[in-house]
Amino acid sequence: KRWIAFSFAANNKGYIFGGIDSSNTYKNDLWEYDPILDFWTQKTNCPCLGRIEGINFSIGNNGYIGGGVSGSAVPQDFWEYNPSTDNWTEKDSIPITMFYDNGSFSIGNYGYVACGQTQTGFLTTLWQYNPSLNQWISKASFPGNARDEVASFSIGNYGYVGWGGEDFSIRYNDFYQYTPDSADMIGITEIVDLQIATVYPNPFTTNTTITFAEQQTNSIIKITDELGQTIQQLTTNNKQLTLDMSGYAKGIYFVQITDEKKNVVNRKILVQ
Repeated sequence: KRWIAFSFAANNKGYIFGGIDSSNTYKNDLWEYDPILDFWTQKTNCPCLGRIEGINFSIGNNGYIGGGVSGSAVPQDFWEYNPSTDNWTEKDSIPITMFYDNGSFSIGNYGYVACGQTQTGFLTTLWQYNPSLNQWISKASFPGNARDEVASFSIGNYGYVGWGGEDFSIRYNDFYQYTPDSADMIGITEIVDLQIATVYPNPFTTNTTITFAEQQTNSIIKITDELGQTIQQLTTNNKQLTLDMSGYAKGIYFVQITDEKKNVVNRKILVQ
């Protein structure tokens, strides 16, 4: 039994790390959840202090944890877990001294750590971790009040941070979207030019047409419902593609188009 544990998803599995148990022992064990087998497996312990309230995110097929609190200690170390080898590797230390109670998320090839606190106060900082360079980079600060224990996650190419407070004294309910620098979005580019791919008519009843500005080559069109479940996936080599949504329930759906260069464009469609 434990609480305030870390969690991340990597390589199609879920992982729970650390936390504190009912005897106030800070744990450094790692457990893997397989959603297909509905089964838990204990993996290699992190060769670090057990801890709570720190960084947890995944980049690609690897998971990352660091910082947090371990009894009276506030460690600055940062670790990468490789599920394929079941191995831990220590990485570049967190660039904040005595840092914990943060928010964290990942976008594409980078991890992000937002807000949190040190023993001297609360933070608005946003730090990006680049695994290729094994380097931390300061990014645009969180625009709200300094705070800890925020809600944080990513959807597509954007990060989201909000809520939180100042321990038990102040609570916040504001919420913000973070857009990475264009240089940070290499490999996950989201095209915002509406002429790249237009959908007409929209709304529609049974059929609509996607028109591209250029001839496509092996572009993948994925349609998902509001729950994120894929209901269609198509490949096109044309400048136009007709979507047949007859037989699907009325409502909102999402179209994600990925070209052969891994550029991505997203569209929302409405079936009436």
